Amino acid sequence: MVRKVYTDERQHETTVHGTRLFPLEVNHDALIDFQGGRIACHWHEEWEFSVVRQGTARYFLGQTPCTLSAGQGVLINARVPHTIFPTGSEEVCLLTVIANPGMICGMPGGLIETKLLRPFLSSGVLSAIPLDETEIGELLSIEAMERDHPFAWELGCSECLCRIIHRLLVRNQSGLHAADTRHSLADLQKLDIILGVLQDRWDEPLSLSTLAAQIGSSREGCCRFFKRMTGQTISQYLLNQRLSQTAKLLRDGTWNVTQTALAVGFSNAGRFSAAFAKKMGCTPSQYRQTISDRQYSETEDK
Repeated sequence: MVRKVYTDERQHETTVHGTRLFPLEVNHDALIDFQGGRIACHWHEEWEFSVVRQGTARYFLGQTPCTLSAGQGVLINARVPHTIFPTGSEEVCLLTVIANPGMICGMPGGLIETKLLRPFLSSGVLSAIPLDETEIGELLSIEAMERDHPFAWELGCSECLCRIIHRLLVRNQSGLHAADTRHSLADLQKLDIILGVLQDRWDEPLSLSTLAAQIGSSREGCCRFFKRMTGQTISQYLLNQRLSQTAKLLRDGTWNVTQTALAVGFSNAGRFSAAFAKKMGCTPSQYRQTISDRQYSETEDK
């Protein structure tokens, strides 16, 4: 079954993570299972800890793009729009831990919340923070406790979460009082309008003037706004969108490379192959052969 990130008109994810009594959730995500082969742009009020278990993924996190390989992880701060694309021919699998900051903030208005967490959540330079081996180890402990449910596992998960956030706060204390860049409701609504067009019409020629007019902006203002909100240009987003669709078509094996290129909006196979190789690290033909060999190997193993 194809998975999808469900959002409202502001690109705010509507899925409840964990429960109201225990707002922490552990997921094991394969990008191939999601619509379009990538996790579409969205945001939520919770922290998202993402660890790459297999493959290589390209993250766009507000204004902070990064590429992570197996064994690497990142904290995506609350209310940061983010998108995750696969890179390379290997399937991308993630460990994702989503947690509400309320799990560790103590009393609203108390010292922990006002002195530490509130500046951390609103810092302009801490939208995404790389995780070190110790912090990833804490996430693996949360994963194990959430799976096995030993006695007081909920408290154990909370304890691990506290240690992670404490380490991140200490390591990044200079950024706690940077300018607040939390996005306004109006900005999130404008982002949704743009994303709606790009996601519905990714295989069509793009009129930047028409797109800008939908949010009452100039072409240049629209481009700057999208880059500020998502960390990527409109053309980069469209290219990633098309290449993600391409990877799915190549895995299905229905069309050849030229047919696939035309189906996803590329004018010729040469331009498509060059863009695909730059992003995925292999040509479309090599990618298809790798997938075919893997599927054959899995069949033989059975």
